[in-house]
Amino acid sequence: MPKSSRAAPKKAKPDKNKSLESWIWDAACSIRGAKDAPKYKDFILPLIFTKRLCDVFDDELNRIASEVGSRKKAFQLAKADHKLVRFYLPLMPGDPDQPVWSVIRKLSDKIGEGVTSHMRAIAKENQGLQGIIDRVDFNATTHGQRDIDDDRLSNLIEAISTKRLGLEDVEADIIGKSYEYLIRKFAEGGGQSAGEFYTPPEVGTIMSKVLQPEPGMEIREAFGRHPGWKDGEAELRELRKQVTFAVCSEEEDLEKVTATVEALFTLLEKAFRK
Repeated sequence: MPKSSRAAPKKAKPDKNKSLESWIWDAACSIRGAKDAPKYKDFILPLIFTKRLCDVFDDELNRIASEVGSRKKAFQLAKADHKLVRFYLPLMPGDPDQPVWSVIRKLSDKIGEGVTSHMRAIAKENQGLQGIIDRVDFNATTHGQRDIDDDRLSNLIEAISTKRLGLEDVEADIIGKSYEYLIRKFAEGGGQSAGEFYTPPEVGTIMSKVLQPEPGMEIREAFGRHPGWKDGEAELRELRKQVTFAVCSEEEDLEKVTATVEALFTLLEKAFRK
């Protein structure tokens, strides 16, 4: 079979000092033109989420390896008993000492198909990730044309690879911060305000202090046809208050939405807290 003529992107080393904003913007710029700006996040965020899972899995494998003597044995133990790790990832590099993310990073042929398959395999092994990490098809087409071709996808993967997202590397709420940053930048680029899509963290901080929540308090907000996270959650955690969120919309059943929110909070706690 003839080799692909597509040139592999230059491998960049992870940069601990690169700011979250510049890192995310580099990732977004790597696929400029592939989709309308508001849709960029549909490809970027699942990959950032997966990168975080891979790096945390690496941290846990290293912890186990320090006790049993090698990463190879750590992989075997984690495969045999998934309870040893937060999330078991069925991704094993040819060299067990290489980062788990390298399985995705080294894809060179049918990249969209490969990324989608790996994400679905991860979701299959972790029920809590089903419907979250496996929703995007990186091989999807519209009118016969790839939504994001392999060249751009390869560039995106390489851009994301430049920052390590382990337990000691980034803040726990990196997904939320990434989402906010992308929405704000894309809104600014289109001459619009991002306030329609999320509440700025500064407003969330003020709201949480004005509300003075107490343990067990239930906060409900109706926000028309734009259901999503209503914020102040991070600030509420800083105030060390346990608040139940019931996120309401005009079109969804309250109990169903509340259950979804609670499940997602549980998932994010497990994936991103130290």
